[in-house]
Amino acid sequence: MSGDLVPVPAALLRPYASVLLLRCLGGDPATAFGRLHEFLEAARRTSRVRVSVPVASAEFDSAEFDQVTMAVHRVEQRPGWLTEAVYLDVSHELTIAARRGRFIALHAPGPVRDALRRWLDGPAGTTLRRVPAAALEGALLRGEAKSLWLRGTHPRRSTKVDSKAISGTDLRFALSPFDDATFAVASARSALGAEASGAALRGTVGTTPHRSLVWNRQTESMPEFLQCIGELITVVERALDRPAIPEPAFPVLAQRLPDLTGVGGAYDASRADLDERPDTAGPLDGLLLEVTGTPDSADFDLDVTGDGAEPVRLRGEVGIGAGRVRIRFGFRDEPADRGRGEEVLDALDQLTVYYASGHAISGGGVFRPRISRQAFPNWSWADFAGRDITREKPRVAHGRLDEIHLAIGADGDRSLFGWVVEQYGSGFLTCDDGAGEVADFVHVDHDGTLSLVHVKSSASRAPGRHISASAFQVVVAQAVKNVLFLEPEPLARQLRRPPVASPACWVDGRRVPDRAGLLRRLARRDARDRARVVIVQPSLSKRRYDRLYAGNGRPSDEMLRLRRLENLLNSARPTVAGVGADLHVIGSAG
Repeated sequence: MSGDLVPVPAALLRPYASVLLLRCLGGDPATAFGRLHEFLEAARRTSRVRVSVPVASAEFDSAEFDQVTMAVHRVEQRPGWLTEAVYLDVSHELTIAARRGRFIALHAPGPVRDALRRWLDGPAGTTLRRVPAAALEGALLRGEAKSLWLRGTHPRRSTKVDSKAISGTDLRFALSPFDDATFAVASARSALGAEASGAALRGTVGTTPHRSLVWNRQTESMPEFLQCIGELITVVERALDRPAIPEPAFPVLAQRLPDLTGVGGAYDASRADLDERPDTAGPLDGLLLEVTGTPDSADFDLDVTGDGAEPVRLRGEVGIGAGRVRIRFGFRDEPADRGRGEEVLDALDQLTVYYASGHAISGGGVFRPRISRQAFPNWSWADFAGRDITREKPRVAHGRLDEIHLAIGADGDRSLFGWVVEQYGSGFLTCDDGAGEVADFVHVDHDGTLSLVHVKSSASRAPGRHISASAFQVVVAQAVKNVLFLEPEPLARQLRRPPVASPACWVDGRRVPDRAGLLRRLARRDARDRARVVIVQPSLSKRRYDRLYAGNGRPSDEMLRLRRLENLLNSARPTVAGVGADLHVIGSAG
Protein backbone atom coordinates (compact mmCIF):
# COMPACT_ATOMS: atom_id res chain seq x y z
CA MET A 1 0.00 0.00 0.00
CA SER A 2 2.83 2.43 0.79
CA GLY A 3 3.94 2.24 -2.83
CA ASP A 4 0.66 3.87 -3.86
CA LEU A 5 1.14 6.79 -1.46
CA VAL A 6 2.59 10.09 -2.62
CA PRO A 7 5.99 10.69 -0.98
CA VAL A 8 6.19 13.56 1.51
CA PRO A 9 8.77 16.14 0.42
CA ALA A 10 11.03 16.73 3.41
CA ALA A 11 11.54 20.32 2.28
CA LEU A 12 7.84 21.00 3.03
CA LEU A 13 7.96 19.78 6.61
CA ARG A 14 7.31 22.46 9.27
CA PRO A 15 7.10 20.50 12.55
CA TYR A 16 5.73 21.96 15.73
CA ALA A 17 8.60 22.27 18.21
CA SER A 18 7.26 19.71 20.68
CA VAL A 19 9.63 17.01 21.94
CA LEU A 20 10.26 14.49 24.65
CA LEU A 21 13.80 14.87 26.03
CA LEU A 22 15.93 11.86 26.97
CA ARG A 23 19.54 11.34 28.10
CA CYS A 24 21.79 8.34 27.79
CA LEU A 25 23.24 7.63 31.24
CA GLY A 26 25.67 4.91 30.26
CA GLY A 27 27.20 3.02 27.35
CA ASP A 28 27.43 4.21 23.78
CA PRO A 29 24.84 6.92 22.94
CA ALA A 30 24.78 5.82 19.28
CA THR A 31 23.86 2.27 20.37
CA ALA A 32 21.13 3.62 22.66
CA PHE A 33 19.79 5.69 19.76
CA GLY A 34 19.75 2.57 17.60
CA ARG A 35 17.74 0.70 20.23
CA LEU A 36 15.30 3.61 20.41
CA HIS A 37 14.93 3.56 16.62
CA GLU A 38 14.18 -0.19 16.74
CA PHE A 39 11.59 0.36 19.45
CA LEU A 40 9.89 3.12 17.47
CA GLU A 41 9.71 0.90 14.37
CA ALA A 42 8.13 -1.90 16.42
CA ALA A 43 5.71 0.46 18.21
CA ARG A 44 4.45 1.86 14.90
CA ARG A 45 3.78 -1.64 13.56
CA THR A 46 1.39 -2.56 16.38
CA SER A 47 -1.63 -1.37 14.36
CA ARG A 48 -2.48 -2.83 10.96
CA VAL A 49 -4.05 0.48 9.93
CA ARG A 50 -0.80 2.43 10.44
CA VAL A 51 1.08 2.43 7.15
CA SER A 52 4.51 3.88 6.42
CA VAL A 53 4.59 6.82 4.00
CA PRO A 54 7.83 7.46 2.11
CA VAL A 55 9.65 10.75 2.75
CA ALA A 56 11.33 12.22 -0.31
CA SER A 57 14.96 13.07 0.38
CA ALA A 58 15.94 16.71 0.80
CA GLU A 59 18.97 18.57 2.03
CA PHE A 60 18.78 20.32 5.38
CA ASP A 61 21.42 21.36 7.87
CA SER A 62 21.66 18.82 10.68
CA ALA A 63 25.30 19.48 11.54
CA GLU A 64 24.26 20.31 15.10
CA PHE A 65 23.06 16.72 15.59
CA ASP A 66 24.93 13.43 15.43
CA GLN A 67 21.95 11.38 14.23
CA VAL A 68 18.52 12.29 12.83
CA THR A 69 15.74 9.93 11.71
CA MET A 70 12.30 10.77 10.31
CA ALA A 71 9.16 8.78 9.53
CA VAL A 72 5.64 9.60 8.38
CA HIS A 73 2.75 7.19 8.87
CA ARG A 74 -0.80 7.16 7.56
CA VAL A 75 -3.31 6.13 10.23
CA GLU A 76 -6.82 4.90 9.52
CA GLN A 77 -9.19 4.17 12.37
CA ARG A 78 -12.89 3.74 13.00
CA PRO A 79 -14.50 6.80 14.64
CA GLY A 80 -15.33 6.15 18.28
CA TRP A 81 -19.01 6.95 17.67
CA LEU A 82 -19.42 4.10 15.13
CA THR A 83 -19.89 0.41 15.95
CA GLU A 84 -18.53 -0.69 12.56
CA ALA A 85 -15.93 0.74 10.20
CA VAL A 86 -18.40 2.25 7.75
CA TYR A 87 -16.22 5.36 7.72
CA LEU A 88 -12.55 5.75 8.53
CA ASP A 89 -10.80 8.75 10.03
CA VAL A 90 -7.51 9.30 8.25
CA SER A 91 -4.57 11.18 9.74
CA HIS A 92 -0.83 11.34 9.21
CA GLU A 93 1.77 11.16 11.98
CA LEU A 94 5.28 12.57 11.90
CA THR A 95 8.02 11.09 14.06
CA ILE A 96 11.48 12.68 14.37
CA ALA A 97 14.31 11.47 16.59
CA ALA A 98 17.47 13.59 16.85
CA ARG A 99 20.58 12.88 18.95
CA ARG A 100 23.26 15.32 20.05
CA GLY A 101 25.85 13.76 22.31
CA ARG A 102 24.03 12.01 25.12
CA PHE A 103 20.76 13.89 24.56
CA ILE A 104 17.91 12.66 22.37
CA ALA A 105 14.86 14.71 21.37
CA LEU A 106 11.82 12.78 20.16
CA HIS A 107 8.94 14.42 18.28
CA ALA A 108 6.18 11.78 18.15
CA PRO A 109 2.39 11.38 18.41
CA GLY A 110 0.78 10.66 21.77
CA PRO A 111 0.29 6.88 21.37
CA VAL A 112 3.97 6.44 20.49
CA ARG A 113 5.04 8.54 23.50
CA ASP A 114 2.77 6.47 25.75
CA ALA A 115 4.31 3.24 24.48
CA LEU A 116 7.78 4.72 24.97
CA ARG A 117 6.94 5.68 28.56
CA ARG A 118 6.03 2.07 29.36
CA TRP A 119 9.20 0.86 27.61
CA LEU A 120 11.43 3.22 29.59
CA ASP A 121 9.80 2.20 32.88
CA GLY A 122 9.82 -1.50 32.04
CA PRO A 123 12.44 -4.19 32.52
CA ALA A 124 14.08 -3.61 29.10
CA GLY A 125 17.30 -2.42 30.73
CA THR A 126 17.74 0.58 28.45
CA THR A 127 20.24 3.26 29.48
CA LEU A 128 17.89 6.00 28.29
CA ARG A 129 16.21 8.12 30.96
CA ARG A 130 13.92 11.13 30.89
CA VAL A 131 15.54 14.47 31.63
CA PRO A 132 14.75 15.17 35.33
CA ALA A 133 11.72 17.31 36.04
CA ALA A 134 13.73 19.65 38.30
CA ALA A 135 16.12 20.43 35.43
CA LEU A 136 13.27 21.36 33.08
CA GLU A 137 11.63 23.55 35.71
CA GLY A 138 14.95 25.24 36.49
CA ALA A 139 15.81 25.79 32.82
CA LEU A 140 12.46 26.83 31.37
CA LEU A 141 10.13 28.18 34.06
CA ARG A 142 12.06 31.22 35.33
CA GLY A 143 10.22 33.82 33.28
CA GLU A 144 6.68 35.16 33.60
CA ALA A 145 4.35 32.18 34.15
CA LYS A 146 1.46 32.42 31.69
CA SER A 147 -0.39 29.13 32.28
CA LEU A 148 -0.31 26.46 34.97
CA TRP A 149 -1.90 23.04 35.06
CA LEU A 150 -1.82 21.81 38.66
CA ARG A 151 -2.51 18.40 40.18
CA GLY A 152 -3.48 18.02 43.82
CA THR A 153 -1.31 16.16 46.33
CA HIS A 154 -3.90 16.57 49.10
CA PRO A 155 -6.40 13.92 50.22
CA ARG A 156 -9.39 13.96 47.91
CA ARG A 157 -12.43 15.82 49.26
CA SER A 158 -15.54 17.44 47.85
CA THR A 159 -14.49 20.98 48.83
CA LYS A 160 -11.19 20.98 46.93
CA VAL A 161 -10.54 20.11 43.29
CA ASP A 162 -8.21 17.28 42.25
CA SER A 163 -6.62 19.42 39.54
CA LYS A 164 -6.98 22.86 38.03
CA ALA A 165 -5.78 25.00 35.13
CA ILE A 166 -5.18 28.75 35.48
CA SER A 167 -3.78 31.52 33.29
CA GLY A 168 -2.60 35.08 33.79
CA THR A 169 0.17 37.58 33.14
CA ASP A 170 2.54 36.13 35.77
CA LEU A 171 1.10 33.39 37.97
CA ARG A 172 4.09 33.34 40.31
CA PHE A 173 2.42 36.25 42.11
CA ALA A 174 -1.13 34.90 41.87
CA LEU A 175 -0.62 31.62 43.73
CA SER A 176 -1.98 31.44 47.28
CA PRO A 177 0.23 29.98 50.03
CA PHE A 178 -2.86 28.45 51.60
CA ASP A 179 -5.13 27.49 48.71
CA ASP A 180 -2.38 26.24 46.38
CA ALA A 181 0.21 24.76 48.77
CA THR A 182 -1.17 21.25 48.23
CA PHE A 183 -0.87 21.41 44.42
CA ALA A 184 2.14 20.45 42.29
CA VAL A 185 3.01 21.47 38.75
CA ALA A 186 1.70 19.08 36.13
CA SER A 187 2.38 21.38 33.17
CA ALA A 188 3.34 25.03 32.79
CA ARG A 189 3.81 27.65 30.09
CA SER A 190 6.25 30.47 30.74
CA ALA A 191 7.92 33.35 28.91
CA LEU A 192 11.53 32.47 28.16
CA GLY A 193 14.00 34.54 30.13
CA ALA A 194 16.97 36.22 28.45
CA GLU A 195 19.30 33.38 29.49
CA ALA A 196 17.08 30.77 27.79
CA SER A 197 15.96 32.56 24.61
CA GLY A 198 17.75 31.86 21.34
CA ALA A 199 17.42 32.61 17.66
CA ALA A 200 14.84 29.84 17.13
CA LEU A 201 13.79 28.98 20.71
CA ARG A 202 11.85 32.12 21.66
CA GLY A 203 8.60 33.51 23.00
CA THR A 204 6.86 31.24 25.49
CA VAL A 205 7.73 27.64 26.23
CA GLY A 206 5.58 24.93 27.74
CA THR A 207 6.68 21.87 29.63
CA THR A 208 5.19 18.85 31.35
CA PRO A 209 8.22 18.21 33.59
CA HIS A 210 7.30 14.78 34.95
CA ARG A 211 6.99 13.49 31.38
CA SER A 212 10.02 15.41 30.07
CA LEU A 213 7.85 17.05 27.43
CA VAL A 214 8.66 20.52 26.08
CA TRP A 215 6.86 22.56 23.43
CA ASN A 216 7.52 25.99 21.96
CA ARG A 217 5.93 26.96 18.62
CA GLN A 218 5.27 26.03 15.01
CA THR A 219 8.54 26.12 13.09
CA GLU A 220 8.75 27.04 9.41
CA SER A 221 11.11 24.30 8.23
CA MET A 222 13.10 21.25 9.28
CA PRO A 223 16.31 23.31 9.68
CA GLU A 224 14.50 25.76 11.98
CA PHE A 225 12.99 22.86 13.95
CA LEU A 226 16.44 21.33 14.48
CA GLN A 227 17.91 24.69 15.43
CA CYS A 228 15.13 25.25 17.98
CA ILE A 229 15.61 21.80 19.52
CA GLY A 230 19.39 22.25 19.56
CA GLU A 231 19.02 25.52 21.51
CA LEU A 232 16.62 23.77 23.89
CA ILE A 233 19.16 21.02 24.60
CA THR A 234 21.83 23.66 25.28
CA VAL A 235 19.59 25.37 27.87
CA VAL A 236 18.81 22.06 29.57
CA GLU A 237 22.48 21.03 29.59
CA ARG A 238 23.37 24.23 31.42
CA ALA A 239 20.68 23.53 34.02
CA LEU A 240 22.00 20.01 34.60
CA ASP A 241 25.56 21.33 34.97
CA ARG A 242 24.62 23.65 37.83
CA PRO A 243 26.27 22.46 41.05
CA ALA A 244 23.11 22.92 43.13
CA ILE A 245 19.39 22.74 42.45
CA PRO A 246 17.99 26.30 42.48
CA GLU A 247 14.96 27.41 44.40
CA PRO A 248 11.81 25.89 42.82
CA ALA A 249 10.15 27.99 40.14
CA PHE A 250 6.97 28.08 42.25
CA PRO A 251 7.97 27.94 45.93
CA VAL A 252 4.36 28.13 47.10
CA LEU A 253 3.46 24.77 45.55
CA ALA A 254 3.99 21.30 46.99
CA GLN A 255 7.64 20.32 47.06
CA ARG A 256 9.11 17.36 45.21
CA LEU A 257 11.17 15.17 47.58
CA PRO A 258 14.40 13.30 46.73
CA ASP A 259 13.46 9.97 48.33
CA LEU A 260 10.70 7.92 49.96
CA THR A 261 11.72 8.56 53.57
CA GLY A 262 8.65 8.63 55.83
CA VAL A 263 6.18 7.72 53.08
CA GLY A 264 3.62 5.20 54.32
CA GLY A 265 -0.02 4.35 54.86
CA ALA A 266 -1.44 4.47 51.31
CA TYR A 267 -5.21 4.84 51.50
CA ASP A 268 -6.55 6.36 48.25
CA ALA A 269 -5.71 6.82 44.57
CA SER A 270 -6.98 8.70 41.55
CA ARG A 271 -6.15 9.02 37.90
CA ALA A 272 -6.70 12.69 37.01
CA ASP A 273 -4.69 12.99 33.81
CA LEU A 274 -4.82 16.57 32.53
CA ASP A 275 -4.08 15.38 28.99
CA GLU A 276 -7.21 13.23 28.79
CA ARG A 277 -10.01 14.33 26.51
CA PRO A 278 -13.36 14.39 28.36
CA ASP A 279 -15.22 12.82 25.42
CA THR A 280 -12.95 9.78 25.28
CA ALA A 281 -13.69 6.79 27.50
CA GLY A 282 -10.76 5.14 29.21
CA PRO A 283 -10.35 1.64 30.68
CA LEU A 284 -10.72 2.96 34.25
CA ASP A 285 -13.86 5.04 33.64
CA GLY A 286 -16.59 4.10 36.13
CA LEU A 287 -14.30 1.80 38.11
CA LEU A 288 -13.45 2.06 41.80
CA LEU A 289 -9.82 2.08 43.00
CA GLU A 290 -9.56 0.61 46.51
CA VAL A 291 -6.15 1.10 48.15
CA THR A 292 -4.76 -0.65 51.22
CA GLY A 293 -1.33 0.27 52.58
CA THR A 294 0.82 -0.18 55.68
CA PRO A 295 2.19 2.61 57.91
CA ASP A 296 5.88 1.80 57.38
CA SER A 297 5.97 1.27 53.61
CA ALA A 298 5.13 3.10 50.39
CA ASP A 299 4.00 -0.20 48.80
CA PHE A 300 0.28 -0.95 48.65
CA ASP A 301 -2.44 -3.30 47.44
CA LEU A 302 -4.88 -2.04 44.81
CA ASP A 303 -8.26 -3.57 43.95
CA VAL A 304 -9.93 -2.30 40.76
CA THR A 305 -13.63 -3.06 41.03
CA GLY A 306 -16.90 -2.15 39.33
CA ASP A 307 -18.80 -2.67 36.05
CA GLY A 308 -20.01 -6.08 37.28
CA ALA A 309 -16.73 -7.81 36.43
CA GLU A 310 -14.43 -9.69 38.78
CA PRO A 311 -12.04 -7.39 40.68
CA VAL A 312 -8.51 -6.99 39.38
CA ARG A 313 -6.27 -7.44 42.43
CA LEU A 314 -2.85 -5.83 42.15
CA ARG A 315 0.25 -5.19 44.24
CA GLY A 316 2.06 -1.90 43.75
CA GLU A 317 5.76 -1.86 44.67
CA VAL A 318 7.19 1.66 44.86
CA GLY A 319 10.82 2.49 44.16
CA ILE A 320 12.87 5.50 43.17
CA GLY A 321 15.85 5.75 40.83
CA ALA A 322 17.48 8.45 38.71
CA GLY A 323 15.24 10.95 40.49
CA ARG A 324 12.01 9.27 39.35
CA VAL A 325 9.45 7.29 41.33
CA ARG A 326 8.24 4.11 39.71
CA ILE A 327 5.29 1.97 40.76
CA ARG A 328 5.62 -1.57 39.45
CA PHE A 329 2.29 -3.38 39.44
CA GLY A 330 1.79 -7.11 39.45
CA PHE A 331 -1.24 -9.35 39.89
CA ARG A 332 -1.86 -10.61 43.42
CA ASP A 333 -4.28 -13.13 41.93
CA GLU A 334 -4.62 -14.28 38.36
CA PRO A 335 -7.44 -12.15 36.88
CA ALA A 336 -10.56 -13.89 35.61
CA ASP A 337 -10.16 -11.99 32.34
CA ARG A 338 -6.44 -11.69 31.54
CA GLY A 339 -7.03 -9.24 28.68
CA ARG A 340 -9.02 -6.89 30.87
CA GLY A 341 -6.39 -7.19 33.60
CA GLU A 342 -3.63 -6.17 31.19
CA GLU A 343 -5.74 -3.24 30.00
CA VAL A 344 -6.14 -2.05 33.61
CA LEU A 345 -2.39 -2.39 34.17
CA ASP A 346 -1.61 -0.20 31.15
CA ALA A 347 -4.02 2.48 32.38
CA LEU A 348 -2.33 2.86 35.77
CA ASP A 349 0.81 4.61 34.53
CA GLN A 350 -0.45 8.05 35.64
CA LEU A 351 -1.84 7.07 39.02
CA THR A 352 -1.77 9.49 41.96
CA VAL A 353 -1.50 7.71 45.32
CA TYR A 354 -2.31 9.42 48.63
CA TYR A 355 -0.65 8.49 51.94
CA ALA A 356 -1.62 8.93 55.59
CA SER A 357 1.90 10.29 56.15
CA GLY A 358 0.80 13.41 54.21
CA HIS A 359 2.69 12.51 51.02
CA ALA A 360 1.44 11.88 47.51
CA ILE A 361 3.09 10.06 44.62
CA SER A 362 2.14 11.56 41.28
CA GLY A 363 3.69 11.92 37.84
CA GLY A 364 6.92 10.13 38.73
CA GLY A 365 7.56 12.24 41.85
CA VAL A 366 6.91 12.08 45.57
CA PHE A 367 5.44 15.27 46.99
CA ARG A 368 4.66 16.73 50.36
CA PRO A 369 2.49 19.84 50.56
CA ARG A 370 4.34 22.84 51.92
CA ILE A 371 3.21 23.20 55.51
CA SER A 372 3.23 26.80 56.71
CA ARG A 373 4.43 27.58 60.23
CA GLN A 374 1.85 30.35 60.57
CA ALA A 375 -0.40 29.69 63.56
CA PHE A 376 -4.16 29.98 63.24
CA PRO A 377 -5.02 33.21 65.10
CA ASN A 378 -8.61 32.60 66.17
CA TRP A 379 -8.46 29.77 68.67
CA SER A 380 -10.47 30.03 71.87
CA TRP A 381 -10.60 27.48 74.65
CA ALA A 382 -13.69 26.40 76.55
CA ASP A 383 -14.36 24.37 79.68
CA PHE A 384 -16.39 21.31 78.71
CA ALA A 385 -16.58 19.99 82.28
CA GLY A 386 -19.72 17.93 82.76
CA ARG A 387 -20.08 17.39 79.01
CA ASP A 388 -19.41 14.27 76.97
CA ILE A 389 -17.12 15.64 74.26
CA THR A 390 -17.52 12.43 72.24
CA ARG A 391 -21.26 13.08 71.78
CA GLU A 392 -22.56 15.82 69.49
CA LYS A 393 -26.29 15.38 70.11
CA PRO A 394 -28.42 14.23 73.05
CA ARG A 395 -29.36 10.58 73.35
CA VAL A 396 -32.94 9.85 72.32
CA ALA A 397 -34.98 6.69 72.30
CA HIS A 398 -35.57 6.23 68.57
CA GLY A 399 -33.02 8.60 67.01
CA ARG A 400 -35.68 10.65 65.22
CA LEU A 401 -34.80 14.24 64.35
CA ASP A 402 -37.84 15.70 66.13
CA GLU A 403 -36.81 13.82 69.29
CA ILE A 404 -33.30 15.30 69.06
CA HIS A 405 -34.62 18.86 68.73
CA LEU A 406 -36.88 18.33 71.73
CA ALA A 407 -34.06 16.92 73.89
CA ILE A 408 -31.44 19.63 73.22
CA GLY A 409 -30.70 21.54 76.42
CA ALA A 410 -33.16 19.46 78.47
CA ASP A 411 -32.29 17.94 81.86
CA GLY A 412 -29.61 15.28 81.50
CA ASP A 413 -28.36 16.52 78.11
CA ARG A 414 -24.55 16.22 78.38
CA SER A 415 -23.95 16.59 74.64
CA LEU A 416 -22.07 19.35 72.84
CA PHE A 417 -25.40 20.60 71.50
CA GLY A 418 -26.44 21.19 75.12
CA TRP A 419 -23.16 23.06 75.70
CA VAL A 420 -23.96 25.42 72.78
CA VAL A 421 -27.35 26.26 74.30
CA GLU A 422 -25.63 27.05 77.58
CA GLN A 423 -22.92 29.23 76.01
CA TYR A 424 -25.23 31.21 73.73
CA GLY A 425 -27.70 32.11 76.47
CA SER A 426 -28.06 35.72 75.36
CA GLY A 427 -29.82 36.67 72.14
CA PHE A 428 -31.68 34.51 69.62
CA LEU A 429 -30.64 30.89 68.99
CA THR A 430 -32.04 28.07 66.88
CA CYS A 431 -30.87 24.57 66.02
CA ASP A 432 -30.97 23.76 62.31
CA ASP A 433 -29.67 20.20 62.57
CA GLY A 434 -31.07 18.11 59.74
CA ALA A 435 -30.87 17.57 56.00
CA GLY A 436 -29.69 20.68 54.12
CA GLU A 437 -28.86 22.51 57.35
CA VAL A 438 -27.41 26.03 57.45
CA ALA A 439 -25.30 25.02 60.44
CA ASP A 440 -25.95 23.07 63.60
CA PHE A 441 -26.98 26.36 65.26
CA VAL A 442 -27.73 29.93 64.15
CA HIS A 443 -27.30 32.68 66.72
CA VAL A 444 -28.00 36.42 66.56
CA ASP A 445 -26.84 38.51 69.50
CA HIS A 446 -28.60 41.65 70.65
CA ASP A 447 -25.88 43.76 69.00
CA GLY A 448 -26.63 42.12 65.63
CA THR A 449 -23.64 39.74 65.55
CA LEU A 450 -24.56 36.67 63.50
CA SER A 451 -22.88 33.33 64.25
CA LEU A 452 -23.19 30.09 62.28
CA VAL A 453 -22.10 27.41 64.75
CA HIS A 454 -20.86 24.02 63.51
CA VAL A 455 -20.31 21.27 66.07
CA LYS A 456 -18.12 18.18 65.79
CA SER A 457 -17.46 15.72 68.59
CA SER A 458 -14.04 14.42 69.60
CA ALA A 459 -13.17 10.83 68.79
CA SER A 460 -11.71 10.42 72.29
CA ARG A 461 -12.02 11.98 75.71
CA ALA A 462 -8.57 10.74 76.85
CA PRO A 463 -6.29 13.56 78.09
CA GLY A 464 -3.49 12.40 75.76
CA ARG A 465 -5.64 12.22 72.62
CA HIS A 466 -3.69 12.80 69.42
CA ILE A 467 -4.05 15.81 67.13
CA SER A 468 -5.73 14.99 63.84
CA ALA A 469 -6.43 17.31 60.91
CA SER A 470 -8.89 14.72 59.58
CA ALA A 471 -11.01 15.23 62.72
CA PHE A 472 -11.62 18.78 61.50
CA GLN A 473 -11.86 18.21 57.75
CA VAL A 474 -15.56 17.36 57.51
CA VAL A 475 -16.76 20.18 59.77
CA VAL A 476 -14.44 22.75 58.14
CA ALA A 477 -15.65 21.67 54.69
CA GLN A 478 -19.28 22.11 55.75
CA ALA A 479 -18.53 25.49 57.30
CA VAL A 480 -16.85 26.73 54.10
CA LYS A 481 -19.60 25.35 51.89
CA ASN A 482 -22.30 27.13 53.88
CA VAL A 483 -20.79 30.63 54.04
CA LEU A 484 -23.39 31.69 51.47
CA PHE A 485 -25.91 31.62 54.34
CA LEU A 486 -24.16 34.61 55.90
CA GLU A 487 -26.08 36.62 53.30
CA PRO A 488 -29.44 37.74 54.73
CA GLU A 489 -31.80 36.55 51.99
CA PRO A 490 -30.56 32.95 51.65
CA LEU A 491 -30.36 32.61 55.44
CA ALA A 492 -33.89 33.90 56.08
CA ARG A 493 -35.27 31.78 53.24
CA GLN A 494 -33.64 28.62 54.64
CA LEU A 495 -34.70 29.30 58.24
CA ARG A 496 -38.32 29.64 57.14
CA ARG A 497 -38.11 25.96 56.08
CA PRO A 498 -37.08 24.21 59.32
CA PRO A 499 -35.99 20.56 59.24
CA VAL A 500 -38.75 19.60 61.71
CA ALA A 501 -42.17 20.98 62.55
CA SER A 502 -40.98 22.38 65.89
CA PRO A 503 -37.29 23.29 65.66
CA ALA A 504 -35.41 23.94 68.88
CA CYS A 505 -35.36 27.73 69.55
CA TRP A 506 -34.34 29.97 72.46
CA VAL A 507 -34.49 33.68 73.28
CA ASP A 508 -32.11 34.76 76.06
CA GLY A 509 -31.81 31.14 77.15
CA ARG A 510 -35.56 30.54 77.37
CA ARG A 511 -37.11 27.91 75.11
CA VAL A 512 -39.62 29.37 72.64
CA PRO A 513 -41.97 27.58 70.22
CA ASP A 514 -40.72 28.96 66.87
CA ARG A 515 -38.22 31.13 64.99
CA ALA A 516 -40.39 34.22 64.64
CA GLY A 517 -38.33 36.36 67.02
CA LEU A 518 -35.06 35.26 65.40
CA LEU A 519 -36.36 36.07 61.91
CA ARG A 520 -37.50 39.53 63.03
CA ARG A 521 -34.08 40.24 64.55
CA LEU A 522 -32.36 39.02 61.38
CA ALA A 523 -34.44 41.44 59.32
CA ARG A 524 -33.16 44.38 61.41
CA ARG A 525 -29.46 43.58 60.81
CA ASP A 526 -27.51 45.74 58.38
CA ALA A 527 -24.23 45.32 56.48
CA ARG A 528 -22.20 46.85 59.33
CA ASP A 529 -23.15 44.13 61.83
CA ARG A 530 -20.50 41.51 62.48
CA ALA A 531 -20.68 37.90 61.32
CA ARG A 532 -18.76 34.82 62.40
CA VAL A 533 -18.42 31.17 61.49
CA VAL A 534 -17.75 29.17 64.66
CA ILE A 535 -16.46 25.61 64.80
CA VAL A 536 -16.78 23.72 68.09
CA GLN A 537 -14.35 20.78 68.09
CA PRO A 538 -12.89 19.83 71.51
CA SER A 539 -10.50 17.17 70.16
CA LEU A 540 -7.61 19.66 70.53
CA SER A 541 -6.77 20.83 74.05
CA LYS A 542 -5.04 24.07 75.00
CA ARG A 543 -2.64 22.14 77.22
CA ARG A 544 -1.33 20.11 74.29
CA TYR A 545 -1.37 23.13 71.98
CA ASP A 546 0.78 25.22 74.34
CA ARG A 547 3.19 22.35 75.05
CA LEU A 548 3.83 21.75 71.35
CA TYR A 549 4.57 25.42 70.66
CA ALA A 550 6.89 25.52 73.68
CA GLY A 551 9.02 22.69 72.27
CA ASN A 552 12.46 23.23 70.78
CA GLY A 553 14.48 21.50 68.08
CA ARG A 554 13.13 19.35 65.24
CA PRO A 555 9.30 19.34 65.07
CA SER A 556 7.75 16.15 66.38
CA ASP A 557 5.21 14.18 64.36
CA GLU A 558 2.52 15.65 66.62
CA MET A 559 3.73 19.20 65.86
CA LEU A 560 3.63 18.46 62.13
CA ARG A 561 0.04 17.24 62.54
CA LEU A 562 -0.79 20.49 64.36
CA ARG A 563 0.72 22.49 61.49
CA ARG A 564 -1.37 20.56 58.97
CA LEU A 565 -4.44 21.31 61.07
CA GLU A 566 -3.65 25.02 61.28
CA ASN A 567 -2.95 25.08 57.53
CA LEU A 568 -6.41 23.62 56.99
CA LEU A 569 -7.96 26.35 59.14
CA ASN A 570 -5.87 29.15 57.62
CA SER A 571 -6.82 28.02 54.11
CA ALA A 572 -10.53 28.09 55.03
CA ARG A 573 -10.34 31.50 56.70
CA PRO A 574 -9.99 33.61 53.49
CA THR A 575 -13.19 32.07 52.11
CA VAL A 576 -15.07 33.13 55.22
CA ALA A 577 -13.39 36.56 55.17
CA GLY A 578 -14.46 36.96 51.55
CA VAL A 579 -18.08 37.41 52.67
CA GLY A 580 -17.17 39.84 55.45
CA ALA A 581 -17.02 37.35 58.33
CA ASP A 582 -14.27 35.59 60.25
CA LEU A 583 -13.58 32.02 61.31
CA HIS A 584 -13.31 31.08 65.00
CA VAL A 585 -12.52 27.64 66.41
CA ILE A 586 -13.28 26.53 69.97
CA GLY A 587 -11.12 23.80 71.48
CA SER A 588 -10.93 22.30 74.94
CA ALA A 589 -9.34 24.23 77.82
CA GLY A 590 -8.52 20.97 79.58
